[in-house]
Amino acid sequence: MVNINCPLSKIIQHVTINLILGLAAQYASWRVMQFVVGIFGLTALGIIWTFLPETTHPGARGVDKLHQKAEPGKVRWTQYIVNPLSPLWLLRAPNIVAVVSEQ
Repeated sequence: MVNINCPLSKIIQHVTINLILGLAAQYASWRVMQFVVGIFGLTALGIIWTFLPETTHPGARGVDKLHQKAEPGKVRWTQYIVNPLSPLWLLRAPNIVAVVSEQ
């Protein structure tokens, strides 16, 4: 049995993948390749959606808390004001400031 962590197997994997993708690029158009990537993505999404269980704890979501507080038969609606500029505070991070100040 071949060890997956063996450096030789990784080299063989990279060479094989590059060979296959090179042949695909030579004989198929970029549209076909993007179509294949899209099919693989939708397939992965379907598998994940089907087989990956819900990971939230019961009662942890905000909607569940609203339903617990509401009277039976009534759903309370809460209005939120969303500030689209609120993520701008992330620009104060030192690494972002260093990149922006260099220019």
